[in-house]
Amino acid sequence: MSVSPEVLFPSLKPSAAAILNSLLSTDELGGFKKKLQRSDVKIFAVDATEISEKVFGETPIPITSIAMVGAFAAASALIDLDSIGEALATFFESKLAKKNLESASLAFENLRRESS
Repeated sequence: MSVSPEVLFPSLKPSAAAILNSLLSTDELGGFKKKLQRSDVKIFAVDATEISEKVFGETPIPITSIAMVGAFAAASALIDLDSIGEALATFFESKLAKKNLESASLAFENLRRESS
């Protein structure tokens, strides 16, 4: 189920930030932001579903959570990829930790590229 930007943006608190798993680019979402007069919010877009399919192959349910963590790291600068990698190594066996870090890294770089 997806939420349209027309529904999302009015419900954001002042000065909020949102990271969306979206086919739309950050620039395209910025157009909705302007249309709805929400210049106070920051909106970021990353196609975490595409990243999941690239890293893990097609699965019945795309594994998007770690890609979204990578996007959060890029948008917020509160955590870095090394910290994500350390956490993943704690919870997953080596091969799966590497795939998850690849997913986070792709989302991180994608968001950084779009935001520059």
